[in-house]
Amino acid sequence: MARILAGAATVTLAGLVIGRHARLTSASVVEKDSAGLAGQGAADRAAPCTTCEEVENHGLLQLVVDPRLLALRRAAAGGTVENADSGAKVSTADLTCKAKLLSDPECCLDQTPAIHVRSRNISRDHTAWTCDTSNDCNDTYVGTRGKDALWWPDGADCSSPRIVFVHGGGWTGASPFTSGYNVLASKLAKLSGAVVLAIDYPLVPVGNYSAILHAGLQALEWLSMHGPDGQDCPMSMHAPLFIGGDSSGGGSALSVLFEAQSRRELRKAVAGAFAWSPWTNLMCDTPTYWSNSFSMIPNMTSEALAARGDIIFTDPPTKGSRQYYEDAVRYLAGQKHLLKDPVASPYFASDDQLSRLPPLYLTVGGAELLKGDSGIIGERALQRGAPVVVDIFDGMWHDFPMYSEGCGGKTELWQGVVALHRTAEFIASAGIFWRKHGRRAQAMGAGIRTFYPNSDGSGPLVPPEPIRFNLGTTLNYTVQAAAPLHESGSP
Repeated sequence: MARILAGAATVTLAGLVIGRHARLTSASVVEKDSAGLAGQGAADRAAPCTTCEEVENHGLLQLVVDPRLLALRRAAAGGTVENADSGAKVSTADLTCKAKLLSDPECCLDQTPAIHVRSRNISRDHTAWTCDTSNDCNDTYVGTRGKDALWWPDGADCSSPRIVFVHGGGWTGASPFTSGYNVLASKLAKLSGAVVLAIDYPLVPVGNYSAILHAGLQALEWLSMHGPDGQDCPMSMHAPLFIGGDSSGGGSALSVLFEAQSRRELRKAVAGAFAWSPWTNLMCDTPTYWSNSFSMIPNMTSEALAARGDIIFTDPPTKGSRQYYEDAVRYLAGQKHLLKDPVASPYFASDDQLSRLPPLYLTVGGAELLKGDSGIIGERALQRGAPVVVDIFDGMWHDFPMYSEGCGGKTELWQGVVALHRTAEFIASAGIFWRKHGRRAQAMGAGIRTFYPNSDGSGPLVPPEPIRFNLGTTLNYTVQAAAPLHESGSP
């Protein structure tokens, strides 16, 4: 999905009045929104700003003075702030991220690679392609492409788990080296102990669904025979193999998973799959396109408006659904009969396909449009007895694990941190089961659960059950979290 910046608006988040597309002059804040939208008079909006604070050095987002801001700023150093309307505690990382993302949906991705992780670029046969204006490729990373990024942690060997990762970007942008995916892959390798191959598949319109599916299958076959640093690994050292991705790449990863079910050797090799905020329904009519649509609602105790729903994709639901549908048709190279194909559009997988799934982990934001794309496919798979875990994080936006460092604030986004560690826990547990018993598993702790913040906003209200796929194997993400991702003093 492409991230679209919506029209101007002024919103309040936990007492912060935010003027989107507001620009700071030397004496005042000039807001480009409808008169009175925030319940403030023209004189107030044009008044000199002596305590305004620019969240990010873009000139696009200003925190317009509100009497409650001073208390919020003083509390920020403590890690949580009090919601001025309800008295509930909200993580400052959550608040910081939402404020910035409402101004610029492209901002704030994690910046700090994990320590003790190595990488190299991999050139595989028949993967080169070109991105430039001559073939209508619109990505900023231009020129000859097709090299993959291989990441592995210190100590990894041919027995370590292996992951093929398919990046997001609406199939029209991004790469393993840009848009935060280099940082993400390093963290995934560090936390899971796995060798991670992030593939640079041909973007639309150079590539399409068929080409991207082929790229994923080809990468799985290659990684099944190679380990750290791209070294050849003997058949006797076969390791658990996973396919994963985020957003549109998460949908493509699930397409690769379903296609691999029809290929005997790959079916036996794949130990599981995971996806963050996957786009699984190419018809783009999942109910949460409407129930989680972005809107402005009245605050309980003030005349200013508050934001709710998806803060990344802010178009009205009918317009957004139609736009994403057209993007999906382009991804399918105009083959509309594939919009409900169970491989191209995994949301429509058959009961039989779902019943034969290996272990699957999905995580999604509770406030995003694509919540239903994970929740519905997860619920259907669970009804068919598949070993599926779906984690929903209340109030989170699209692809929130990529903001785990807290969007440049003073505290980490605990929801993103937990999602990353839960993914690593899943890989470790599913990998252990695959080694001992083969690919079919019954998950202990399978199901759909929602993570709500606790009373001080610092973590989940109810600690999650551990993910395990065989009795006697319990891996808790809080134990894995003890290994630092970054050098001391880093985010």
